[in-house]
Amino acid sequence: MNCKQGDLAIVVKSLYGNLGKVVRCLEYAGLVRWHDNGVSLGVLPTWKTDTEFKSNELHPTPDAAYWMPDGQLRPLRGADGTDETLAWKVERNPRQTTVESEARR
Repeated sequence: MNCKQGDLAIVVKSLYGNLGKVVRCLEYAGLVRWHDNGVSLGVLPTWKTDTEFKSNELHPTPDAAYWMPDGQLRPLRGADGTDETLAWKVERNPRQTTVESEARR
């Protein structure tokens, strides 16, 4: 897992314009099955955050619009954590927006 409860984190992968949002990880929501237009993206560790996200999906519960998979977040930590920003490996997916591809624009 990338984040811990209480972490500030930045969204580093997004399909729907959430890239770069800074959020607080309020509570671990558990393993959640994620879908994109009816296609399963798998069961992913997920955080409930303090920020509402844009999506084209219907949310199963009212607070699900505030959920984000852990793999799409990177924590922003103070001196107690090692800064691994330059070591991040950005995965390529033609439908995915990433920090790296946004920086090139």
